[in-house]
Amino acid sequence: MSPGSDDVGRRNKKRQQKQKQGTPLRVDLETMQAGWQALIDWVRTTFQNRVRLDTLRPLPQFLGISVATGCLHGEAFSPPVRLRHLDKSAAEKIKSRFSLNFQYFITNYVLIALLVATVVALMHPGMVLFVGVLYALWTAHTAWGYQELFMFGVELHVYLTYPLRSNVLTALTLLVVIWKCFWPAIHAVVISTLLIAAHALLRDPKHIDLTVGDEQLEDDYTGPLATDDNDEEGGMSSSDSSAVLVERPKQ
Repeated sequence: MSPGSDDVGRRNKKRQQKQKQGTPLRVDLETMQAGWQALIDWVRTTFQNRVRLDTLRPLPQFLGISVATGCLHGEAFSPPVRLRHLDKSAAEKIKSRFSLNFQYFITNYVLIALLVATVVALMHPGMVLFVGVLYALWTAHTAWGYQELFMFGVELHVYLTYPLRSNVLTALTLLVVIWKCFWPAIHAVVISTLLIAAHALLRDPKHIDLTVGDEQLEDDYTGPLATDDNDEEGGMSSSDSSAVLVERPKQ
């Protein structure tokens, strides 16, 4: 066998190995920015029709406080299922309770998450400082763009090119996120999730009363909820003045 044929065989083997390994994954800054923008657009589209000031429920209604007495209603909060009535429908009742309250109080829940995030951020002033500096640097980087910049006779745009600035700021952002923002963000998410989940599971929709002047709410939310464990025990009838609020689909 000639040496030339050996070289051809080696090249073919290398080519086959590269094909098996596949093309390496490359993620550049523009791809990351496009992904974040798509996520932001999805969140905005999802909540723009639900999170509005006109769907912010009054505090007495959210906390189950009676408007007449000014006190917390004794039956405003209750478990979705009783321990002695656990059956196959328990999971469905829990899911229904959570879904109904989440849809009705979604604006209140978003406000709770924002308040918790604000309090956690104020408890970490160093994080706020670093995030503010990063925001200023990214703003200056975007405003500078590809324009020429001279300082004391030095052509800064030659040394600080757009790709170099982007890479440096991306690395600094990741460093600040991991070093300063990770644990505060985890704390904010955990606290918000616990508060929202507890309210959505324990707030009894049967005791959500429409306050005076809520004619629009009466048009959008109506209808009784299926009988639950309290009804089976005779502790509550379907003719009570409190009715569950079920959202009608928009026409």
